Amino acid sequence: MRIALICPSNDPDAVIATSWAKAALEQFSPIPEFLQIFDGPVLTRLTFERAIDSAELLIYYGHGDSAKLVAEEDLLDSNNLSCASGKSVAAIACRSARDLGRHAVSQYGSQGYLGFLNDVLFLEPDPGGVFGAAFSAGAEVLLSGETLESAATAMNSGFDRILDYFIMVEGYHPDAQWGRYCAMWLKRCLVVHR
Repeated sequence: MRIALICPSNDPDAVIATSWAKAALEQFSPIPEFLQIFDGPVLTRLTFERAIDSAELLIYYGHGDSAKLVAEEDLLDSNNLSCASGKSVAAIACRSARDLGRHAVSQYGSQGYLGFLNDVLFLEPDPGGVFGAAFSAGAEVLLSGETLESAATAMNSGFDRILDYFIMVEGYHPDAQWGRYCAMWLKRCLVVHR
């Protein structure tokens, strides 16, 4: 299976998301031939379309909203969603599963879409690395050849570990309540469209 891992690191939050994606790559040395990596501060729509052209799976870590994946410019939206036809998509991006993911599957024939219905919340700095581990878990599973559903399960397990972590540090960490809220929010917002 050909995989495109796309991480536009065009601002501080996107740089954090890119670090989560790169953590998932630590299991591979060297990087396997089936994986193409596109990262950096400048990623155009044309580069994005070329990157996913030969891929069967797109893993995206960056910004999104209900109707698009975005970096400095819109990368994937209703005007080029047909380029996701026949592919599976995993997007660690705010709100992209709401409309974009649903339409990718129902109207454009994507094999599936893993993403978030609402904002992707996290703490930075990441106490204990718990958020990064949860967000990396999905890509680790996908890069090992598993399904979108398996990736969602792995991420939800990671969100459970975040919740456990902040229950343990209650009273010791100033953001324990917010950390617990983020974990529960993320579990509610992560979906797989088929």
